[in-house]
Amino acid sequence: MKSFIFLLLATSLLTTGCESTRDSKANPFNWFGGSKKEVKKNDAEGALIPKKKLAMFRMKKDAVYLGQPIDKLSTLVVDEVPGGLLVQVTGMAQKTGFYNGQLIPLDSADPAVRDYRFDIIQPTDTARGSPASRTLSVAVYLTDQDLEAIRVIRVRGANNTLIKRR
Repeated sequence: MKSFIFLLLATSLLTTGCESTRDSKANPFNWFGGSKKEVKKNDAEGALIPKKKLAMFRMKKDAVYLGQPIDKLSTLVVDEVPGGLLVQVTGMAQKTGFYNGQLIPLDSADPAVRDYRFDIIQPTDTARGSPASRTLSVAVYLTDQDLEAIRVIRVRGANNTLIKRR
C-alpha cells in the first residue's frame, strides 16, 4: 500500500513539471515551428477561383465560347428539386464528335419567359454516326428566387424550339 501511494505521488509530481516543457525544444510539437495565422488583405487574394488564369509570363484572357445551336431538340424535362427546378434538355447533333454542350440564357422581352439556346461545339471533319452517338443532354438549375416571375421556359435549337409552361 505504501508503495502504491509513493508511486502515485511521484507520478503526480512528474506530470506537473510537464507544463514547463510546452515551450521548450524538447517538445516534438515545437520542432517545425508553431502554427501561425495569416490575415488576408482582401477577398481577391483568398479567392478559390482566380479572376484570370496565369500563363507562363502573362495573364491569359478568358476563352470565348464558340458554340453553335444543336440541330434538333428531342425532350425538355422540368423536375422539381429542393430549392428550385432542374431543367434538362436532350438534343441530337448532325454529326458525332461534339462536346461542351451548354444552355445559354437569352434576353427575353417578356420577363415571365426564360429563354435558353442549346449550344454545342461541333467539329467539321467528323462522321454522321448513329442517333445514340449524336445525342446529348444538358441541364440547368433554377432557384425558387429565379422562378418567382417565370411562367414559361423556352429552349431553342437550330431547327426547333421546346416550351414548358408552369
